[in-house]
Amino acid sequence: ADFLYSTDESAFNILNRLAHQSGTIERWLDIGCGSGALLEALAEHCVEAVGVDISKERIAVARTRLTRAGHKHCSVQLGDMYGVPAPDESFDFITLHRVLIHAEDPAKALAEAARLLSGKGTLAVIDYARHSHADFAERFGHRWTGFEKADLVSCAGQAGLTLVEETGLIGDGVTSHVLIFHKAAVAGAQSEEQAVA
Repeated sequence: ADFLYSTDESAFNILNRLAHQSGTIERWLDIGCGSGALLEALAEHCVEAVGVDISKERIAVARTRLTRAGHKHCSVQLGDMYGVPAPDESFDFITLHRVLIHAEDPAKALAEAARLLSGKGTLAVIDYARHSHADFAERFGHRWTGFEKADLVSCAGQAGLTLVEETGLIGDGVTSHVLIFHKAAVAGAQSEEQAVA
């Protein structure tokens, strides 16, 4: 794959490990799929994958990429992060990879991801930590100069999600958060089971 940011390869490796640990993913949604690089990289782990993006041009590139790779179980469609045309709890794996940094309302985007996540599903969020690179807005179209982890976790919590794993990536002159969420009720039940064991 071609990586726009120096940390993308590391991010893909982390998501690849996470997908592998999840076993066979029935339905995966990549919100803000862009040119489809992540869909191509993780396609082997899922029965069905759907990518959505607001850009017609990027969707066209993604569709060509996936067709050339022979991933017939992967599809892409035009759509935005605030209103994905799919029923509640219809995906068991959802990725938001460098998407919230472009969002006018990151909390609303997280709430939409939570709506779409199945009861035992996994949401992976990768995005920049707070930084001082004001030029990123012009260079990359970012709306935010990164995020505090606590703010992302708080927004996710309000959407009914619980943080279950976290790490960081260093590159591009800044740190990126890698945050893994489950539905709050499920995460709580798993914690109780571990305590009993």
